[in-house]
Amino acid sequence: MRNPKIEPILAAWYHREKCPVEERARAEFTLNRLLDDIRRETRFSREDIKEHLYNHYLEYKRTRKTNETLEDRHASE
Repeated sequence: MRNPKIEPILAAWYHREKCPVEERARAEFTLNRLLDDIRRETRFSREDIKEHLYNHYLEYKRTRKTNETLEDRHASE
């Protein structure tokens, strides 16, 4: 299980990647706010934090896609 502090960051990162273009600025703002909350506790930049979390993000993204696929299958049955 991942650290609960990073779950909202991963969700916001995913949303920013997948949201419609017209929502992108707001999604970017939300992601940056969450990253800045972590930055207050460390000496790292936003990009440093994202680089550190990248493998977690890839796992999160795979899990989301798998869950969405399963939900779609169940909805069509």
